[in-house]
Parts: sequence; structure tokens; C-alpha cells
Amino acid sequence: EQRWAQEQDLLWEQVKPAARNLLGENDRDADLRRLAPIHPYTARLLSDIASGYNASQRTMFKFIKRDEPGALLHFIGEHPKDDWRWYTADAVWDYFFASGVSELSPEARDVASYARSREAALQDESERRAFKAVMLLMALSRSQTKEVRHVQPTLANLKAMFAGTPLAARIETVMEDLANRDLVRRVGTWGEKQYTIPLGNVDRDAIR
Repeated sequence: EQRWAQEQDLLWEQVKPAARNLLGENDRDADLRRLAPIHPYTARLLSDIASGYNASQRTMFKFIKRDEPGALLHFIGEHPKDDWRWYTADAVWDYFFASGVSELSPEARDVASYARSREAALQDESERRAFKAVMLLMALSRSQTKEVRHVQPTLANLKAMFAGTPLAARIETVMEDLANRDLVRRVGTWGEKQYTIPLGNVDRDAIR
């Protein structure tokens, strides 16, 4: 128990700046800190998913309790691996969105359809993680009726999502590579780098 407490302290120091940018008025550092190895940004996104989706096939209870690919127990059983210690947003995409389940909003299903059509073009694990993370942000942001800053598919949010991981220092380069190959489209909003799906690339027939 003491060893795990020390490990939590080390993990928290890696993500503390990103976590504090996410804290609401009623949140405390300790609340997010106790959730390790769930990355604090991931925890915030899981809260959005829990409140905004009727994902009966992919409930939070199953996510926490079942040892199946993408779920938390499965991650804990396989990590740390390759210096990866945090459960990050790309795994959330795999568990809740990648299969395009019917409970998703039409907007999220569009994003899931596009993501499936581009999986084979991703060249390495860094690209797969970054691509899934930005797809998750697109799915969440498009499904909401008002703009919520932490789910916008921006470079700043992607950097925060992977703070404390081996991808943190490379995320901008990886996203540039994805944009240069037209797997995502770079757009500018108030001087901030943001990403979207290239026009005309959603296969709507595949999700009917």
C-alpha cells in the first residue's frame, strides 16, 4: 500500500499542471489523484460519457469491473508497458466508441465510421493513440449542443490528454504527420490549432 502511494505521488507530479486546468470549482486535486492510473483528462471525459450517453452495452460498471480489451482492469493487468503508465483517452475510444454501437449519437457514429475507414493507414502506436484521442474529442464535441472547451479537438487538449506519457513530447509532430496525409484536417479557430474530419470521408451507408 505504501509503495502504491509513492507510485501515485510520482504519477501525479507528471500530470498535475494538466489536471489543475480541468478542475472545476467543486473538484479537488485529491479526487483526481486517487483515480490513478486513470489519467485525469481521461477521468473528465469518462464523466462526460457517463452523463451524456445511453451506452447500455458499455456501462461504467462493466468498464470498471470486467477484464476485457479496452476496460480498466485489462489495462491494469498489462501495464506499465513500454513506459506507459496512464490509462489514456485512446483506450476510452476503443472501449466505448470504436465498435460504433447503436447507443451513440448519429454524430458520434459518423466519427466512428470515419475512424474505422482509416485504421489501416495508421503507421505506428503513436499515430494510433493520437488518432483515437482526436476522434474521441470529435465524437464528444459534435454530440453536444453547446461548445465545451475540454472536448474540442484542439492541439492544446491533445497535449493535456497525453501529459505524463511518452507521447507528450511528440504529439504535435504526430498530429502534423496525420494532417499531412489527410487523415485529419487542420483548421484554425482563434489562432488555436484544431482538427476535423476531411470533408466527404464519412461512409454513412456503413453505419445504417
